[in-house]
Amino acid sequence: MIKIPTININFTNIVTDNSQLLYQSMTSHLNTIAGLSGSTSDIFSQSCEKIRSIAFAEDTNIIDALHIPRDIRAIIQLWRTDDDFLEKKKVSSSILSHFRTIRKKQSIIAFYALVQLYFEKYDECGDINRLSNFLHEEFTRQEGRSLSTEMEKIAEHKDFIFCNNSHEAVVALANQRQQSLDDALQSIGVNISRESRFSQQCMAQYYIDTLKKLHPHEDTQLFQEITQPRIYNSPYGEGTRLGHKIIQAIIDNVKDNGFEIPEIWLQAIITIAGDPRVPISSKSYQTWWMILPKYCDRMIRQWLSRVDLALFFEVLEEHANRSSNMELQRMYPARKIFLEGLYKQNLISYSKLFIGNSAVKFLKENYNQEQLPVYYTLKDRDKSIIYLNINGIHIVEGSHNFCFWIYDKLPDDNPIDNDFSENIAPIDLSGNLKKRYKMMLHYNSSYVNNPFPLQIRHQPHLTWQHKVIQGLQGLDIPIKVEEMFSSTDYRDYQRCYGRY
Repeated sequence: MIKIPTININFTNIVTDNSQLLYQSMTSHLNTIAGLSGSTSDIFSQSCEKIRSIAFAEDTNIIDALHIPRDIRAIIQLWRTDDDFLEKKKVSSSILSHFRTIRKKQSIIAFYALVQLYFEKYDECGDINRLSNFLHEEFTRQEGRSLSTEMEKIAEHKDFIFCNNSHEAVVALANQRQQSLDDALQSIGVNISRESRFSQQCMAQYYIDTLKKLHPHEDTQLFQEITQPRIYNSPYGEGTRLGHKIIQAIIDNVKDNGFEIPEIWLQAIITIAGDPRVPISSKSYQTWWMILPKYCDRMIRQWLSRVDLALFFEVLEEHANRSSNMELQRMYPARKIFLEGLYKQNLISYSKLFIGNSAVKFLKENYNQEQLPVYYTLKDRDKSIIYLNINGIHIVEGSHNFCFWIYDKLPDDNPIDNDFSENIAPIDLSGNLKKRYKMMLHYNSSYVNNPFPLQIRHQPHLTWQHKVIQGLQGLDIPIKVEEMFSSTDYRDYQRCYGRY
């Protein structure tokens, strides 16, 4: 809150009855003046009502309601306190120019109120650039007047505060001085509520600038702040929220600097916008991913495949340990390294996780729901299956004795492309999917002698990996074979199949 300077008045001691009567008379006169001019006076309320009525009437010009300085204060009061009025008649160049015709230099009350309006409403008040220029000029006109300490500071920094995109200038000043945003605002006299629009925009710009240059292992409390709904849901420009800019800043930082996205960054994006692998008609997709650039959707899907793989192998390992299945425990490391090798080579563009009932129970017991990506329930107690899109080639891999499937193309009306895939059986992603594919070939002569789908059993060790590698390379997928094995298995693989 910006304070009007305190006026100190020293009264002489009242020593006579006549003096007391005089002061009583003067007090009564001052109360009369205040009653005629203060913001709580009847006459001021009448000015506000007159202006409001004209604003909401048809075929009227609001300027016709502004004649005297009190009208200036009244419309400023309406802008600050009446959201319906502000929405109807926003700050405009014509209104501010008319202020000058009424009074060349604004009264101290109107001046302070305009500054408050600027900070409270900022980009929501209307022509913010015109108001900014008006106030910049008004500070010059007010020179020579006694101002509060805060207003004196604002006057000293008016070039930063009253310019186009001033919130960006203030944040740049804070970074230049290596100050926190709060300290920077205090130093230039802007002592305002965090709920004010100017403060919100400064904070938003501060978040975005910080996220753009944040290092992956930098310790920061920033993510605790940006994942609060009041922060990421706050308006930011036409039709967008601050959350959109936060997500884009995070993704751009990772994309431009080429490092692996940290888990806490990825989790922040999911907390804000949810998993994009939901029906396009869903509220979360329409609110967030439909508005963000397409590359954001594409990159987050790729990164989420890492999460899907991690969960897939976690439930696989948990089941192997719980059931004391020695064969599954033996196969687990090699299958994990093999699929992770595809991710490390940036070959996975999309994934989808299908998990059985025991795995669903395990995840719910060990994770908060908001920490989990989208997954689909499998009509099976123990099996889990993961689908991977490898640059347009399709892999379906599963736990237990589920085969490794490679498709060059998926048939129409398949459960993988169905965003509402719930309670499907493992057979629907294996034998039944193969039947749909073969039926598609039957009606398409261009698929004569097509060897797909490739159905590969996970044995013997190294042989199944070689078959998968050959199948993917035959589909022009560039595989770095050394990334698909442990160092020991890779040496054995080279002895069996030569150098790759």
